[in-house]
Amino acid sequence: MQRYKCKVCKRTFNSLTGTPLSRLRKKGRWLTYAKCLKEGFSIRKAAKECGVHKNTSFRWRHRFLKNATDIKPESLNGIVEINELFFARSEKGSKNINRNPRKRAYKCKAAIPIDQRIFTIFCRDRSKNSYDNIVSSFSTKTVKPLIDKLISRDSLICSQDKEVYLKYSRLSGIKHGKLRIAKKEVVNRGIVHIQNVRLYQTKLQIWMQRFHGVATKYLNNYLSWFREIDEFDFTISPETILIRAMRHQRYNTNHYR
Repeated sequence: MQRYKCKVCKRTFNSLTGTPLSRLRKKGRWLTYAKCLKEGFSIRKAAKECGVHKNTSFRWRHRFLKNATDIKPESLNGIVEINELFFARSEKGSKNINRNPRKRAYKCKAAIPIDQRIFTIFCRDRSKNSYDNIVSSFSTKTVKPLIDKLISRDSLICSQDKEVYLKYSRLSGIKHGKLRIAKKEVVNRGIVHIQNVRLYQTKLQIWMQRFHGVATKYLNNYLSWFREIDEFDFTISPETILIRAMRHQRYNTNHYR
């Protein structure tokens, strides 16, 4: 790989310096690993496919996904569907766990205590642009700053009639089409529904089952991973994954379709 030298500071660098892939070895196997990311392989399966150690496979996964966390739509327009989803807090892989061991798994997801839930907000417009973000708690105070600059004022937001969304609509002045939970409404007037964002969440949950649990500290990487392959309708090329991983900063994703 060609190296360059700065005439001012006299330091040398190459095209990967300052990128997430800097100082990684075995460059000849990166494209094969990008194919594994496209297929959603587990760490061990990807390691076997590329002929590397599982620890190397783990390190590569999160280096390749580092840039993907910044690739989000800057705005959502038209009819925007909003829904929340929570994951159980997980310390998978940690050597020191700051809690007592769990004797048995929770019988149902709803039984997970509030302090053990990690809330994620999902927004999706009818053009299939998706946005997700992890929030510290499910409240208007935490949700409003995230989506305030994301949704245009002439949009229509669709959600369930939860106080968080109702209050956000009042404060932001954005029209709100609500679905009444008590009446189990799925579609209101043929326009107001959240089927697109709920389908996206369902596909995400099914896709994540293959990993048998995701550590909370890496959850954002997995959300970004799925958002990236969903953006291309699961037909993203390994070359595109590799190009995105090597970029220095944010860029126009449409240029690399």
